[in-house]
Amino acid sequence: MEFRADGTFVERLIGRGDAPEEHLGRWEPSGVIARGATGSALVVNATADRLELAWQ
Repeated sequence: MEFRADGTFVERLIGRGDAPEEHLGRWEPSGVIARGATGSALVVNATADRLELAWQ
């Protein structure tokens, strides 16, 4: 995942023919992450090299 300063993120999933497929979403400073129609997540822990999410 790539988090951008403008509040968006890009998630790269395996797509057709195993090619990477980009999916866009939004994140908020409160720790809420929205994938659009496919769900949301909450940041449960963050360190310098790791981000733990609870997907709903």
